[in-house]
Amino acid sequence: MGKKLILITMLILSSVTTAMAEGYTVESVPNVQIANRAHFVSDPDNLLSSATVDSVNRTLYALRDNGLAEIAVVVLDKVSESEDAYFFAHNLLNHWGVGAKGSDNGMVLFASLGLRQIQIEVGYGLEGVMTDALCKRVIDQQIAPHLSEGDWDSGIMAGVAAIDAIIRQDPTYFESAEDDESLMIALLCMVGAMVLFLITLVIAQILSTRCSKCKKYNAMKRTSTRIINDTLTKRTTEYTFTCRHCGNTKREVVCEPKVVITGGSIGRSGGGSSFGGGFGGGFGGGMSGGGGARGGF
Repeated sequence: MGKKLILITMLILSSVTTAMAEGYTVESVPNVQIANRAHFVSDPDNLLSSATVDSVNRTLYALRDNGLAEIAVVVLDKVSESEDAYFFAHNLLNHWGVGAKGSDNGMVLFASLGLRQIQIEVGYGLEGVMTDALCKRVIDQQIAPHLSEGDWDSGIMAGVAAIDAIIRQDPTYFESAEDDESLMIALLCMVGAMVLFLITLVIAQILSTRCSKCKKYNAMKRTSTRIINDTLTKRTTEYTFTCRHCGNTKREVVCEPKVVITGGSIGRSGGGSSFGGGFGGGFGGGMSGGGGARGGF
């Protein structure tokens, strides 16, 4: 058993050494998830400090643990001469299967010192949140300025922090960022939806208070309330409404569910991940959607 372990270790070291000399291919990049599912940063050339790697791992672990995204950060010195930043990140995401299978909420943040390029590649399920415009902004404003000065720790930390804020929909990030066309369209859509919702509420309120007998609006007023049934999980109530003009009455029976609190708090179910910090296995089996952005430094 000891000789076999030594042989496997020697083969891995030999392949990594060859990749460092000739440049990495998608197949030769070390997949840190195989050994530990709490690790998301592949940095075989040690371009980042251990403190940065630990910090990024914690941030990305939380994103996956909350069911929001599965992200791999890959920083390399040299890649094969035949490789391009976009295709490298695209093929790497599919090769590793970054993202949950079915929801495809994966992303690869790739940076190469040899190519002097940064690529963010996004899975299908994350394209609505991490738009191409936002990916480009993260690269140009958060990562590239630091990498151009040789500060890889600050660049990767800033990029991951921005990605984390965008995925979590942190309003402080969007308030501090410059306006762009995609954000403006999203804002207009939100405002339009809110206006439509308010109009619908007003119309529903007007129709609900119209008397069916005298046909006058804003006529029906609640005059009595009677609880018909009350259990631990739901309450059934009868409401009586009377027209202030003609005296016409109507009754409505409403069944309302109750909020059940267990264990002292209301928890969020679903969407999370069940993996433990020390277990290996790999990424979730997601696929790339082709979205993202590229930039140089």
